[in-house]
Amino acid sequence: MKQHSAMALVAAFACAWQFASAGTNDTARINASIIPMIQIGGPSAPGDPDDPTNGNQVAQGNNLGGVIAGIAYGQSYTALDSGANNSFVATGSWLIHSNTQVNKFACSGTDLYKGAVNPAIQGDYNTQPIALDFARGAILSASLSNDLSGREGFSAFTGDAVPDSSNPNWVFKKSDFVSFHGAQQQVTQWVSCKLTWTNHDLEKSQGVYVGYIRIYAMNGDHF
Repeated sequence: MKQHSAMALVAAFACAWQFASAGTNDTARINASIIPMIQIGGPSAPGDPDDPTNGNQVAQGNNLGGVIAGIAYGQSYTALDSGANNSFVATGSWLIHSNTQVNKFACSGTDLYKGAVNPAIQGDYNTQPIALDFARGAILSASLSNDLSGREGFSAFTGDAVPDSSNPNWVFKKSDFVSFHGAQQQVTQWVSCKLTWTNHDLEKSQGVYVGYIRIYAMNGDHF
């Protein structure tokens, strides 16, 4: 009986080996991840109809426009008198590329200081800055994306003060991030930030008052 069982076992192994040798296959799954990426800078194409800077976009990076008070900037804009409530308005625009369809943008700004000099550092308190208007918030827009919040790009200031790493005398006030959804999986678009400064001193000293706008960009949530 034991001898018979041994023969049957050998026969079973032989059959299994013969079946495998006839050929078989297996399939494995491979996962290759493309990480989210977003970058700011780069010139627009000549004649780009979406270019709000009219071809004046400077910059791969953020340091080709100049340096004031230790802070490098890529481009320069003029704050325009809004004609109401002694306010000035300026809009900065940046060319931003991302490989995600949803992206988040925020911006920050400083007060405007006469001659780019902070009176708290120089001791001249006779010339106070023109203050960034928190109540008006920031207005963000993207040329090829829509604001998912439905608030037409409005971004309230968080109240956070962010001293600049290269010159802590300059303090940026930052807005909340706003999510924008693009029609394309990869998008290169103009992102703009509009800020308002209000002059509360009707006898403000004559001169050029200087400040900064900064843009922030990050990849958003995926659908």
